[in-house]
Amino acid sequence: MQRKDDFPSVVERGELVQLLCRHFLRIGRELFQLLLLRLRDLRRAFTTSGLAGITHPSGALTYDANVHAANLATTSLLRARYLEAIDALGHDDTPTNVISTVTSARKDSLIQAKLRDHTLVCSSRGLTRNAVISPAVNVVSKATVLGSSAPGVGGSGGAVRLDRVFYSWPGCRTFIPEAVGTVLACADGTTTDDGVLDVTFDTWLAALLSVLPPENNPGQAADPVTSAFSPVLAYQRGCPTLDMSDYILFKQYGIAALRMDRDVGPIIQSGITTSLDTAELNINRRRFADFVQDSLASRCNRMAKLVARQSIKDSLLSEHEAFFGDLLSEGNSEAQRIESYSLDDKSANTPSLSSKGIHIIISKVRMLATLDEIVLQTEIGPSTITVSAI
Repeated sequence: MQRKDDFPSVVERGELVQLLCRHFLRIGRELFQLLLLRLRDLRRAFTTSGLAGITHPSGALTYDANVHAANLATTSLLRARYLEAIDALGHDDTPTNVISTVTSARKDSLIQAKLRDHTLVCSSRGLTRNAVISPAVNVVSKATVLGSSAPGVGGSGGAVRLDRVFYSWPGCRTFIPEAVGTVLACADGTTTDDGVLDVTFDTWLAALLSVLPPENNPGQAADPVTSAFSPVLAYQRGCPTLDMSDYILFKQYGIAALRMDRDVGPIIQSGITTSLDTAELNINRRRFADFVQDSLASRCNRMAKLVARQSIKDSLLSEHEAFFGDLLSEGNSEAQRIESYSLDDKSANTPSLSSKGIHIIISKVRMLATLDEIVLQTEIGPSTITVSAI
């Protein structure tokens, strides 16, 4: 028979339990680490995508391989979903009525053409809008990009050319921490699991435009460009060697091309639209025109359908004067956004138009030019003559 004194004390029993707990926790951690390693190896061996899906407990999901399969090539059903999503952005309701720039993750000729048509339809309804497009990330041929058929800048027979459509190439490399350990395809046909991915540049340009004042050239090298593009590491894999002769061609063809500048890093070499009309070349002209038109419409909307007394007409003109006066900012050159403006609410109005409830105010705005070309003319040599004021 065992005596009571043979049993361990309460303190001893507590220490024993702690030892056992630490032992089992250590074993558990080791098993968990082994499991993670095994899962990583399986993922690398059998997948090229980290795509996953979670549904709400109360919502049903019917799996359709034509839509939900990982690394899915374009199918008619998937394309139809994209086209429906683009159409859904055209409603005159919040938040779609404040969208100014659209782009698409999936690239093909029909989606590009749809984006172009979307900008025209929405802008005709008072929802001024622009689209940014790029070829698929595995397009690494200059000839293809310059081509007049999709996925080239012209689209099929020039079908996407418009001052509301901006085409950007080449793509870039950027680091995505969440992609580390997931095997993903690269632009040159290889794979990587280091988290440095190839991506198209349309989304980067769209992101820049969301923080860039509309009168500014997106090709500038100053902030917010440097901040917006700071995660860009390099050109996409497989990108051919590019020199200044290539960028001259890109500008002629309407490509807002990424360039890795040796001093400031990633920039847009030329902030231009896909339009070949010389009056519609610059992205900042298109965006600033939209800004002015939208701003004036918002200011004048509260007086729409009022009785056309002279006081109401004067108020409309005063709204224009106040808006353009702020942009001109006389006396504060650092806040100046336009060179000059003129207003005319007389010449276009006739008794016939007035009887139909139409009142016209003509505004003309001269934008401040941007320093697109800085020419440094120097003369250097032992025989160069210099004169200093005394």
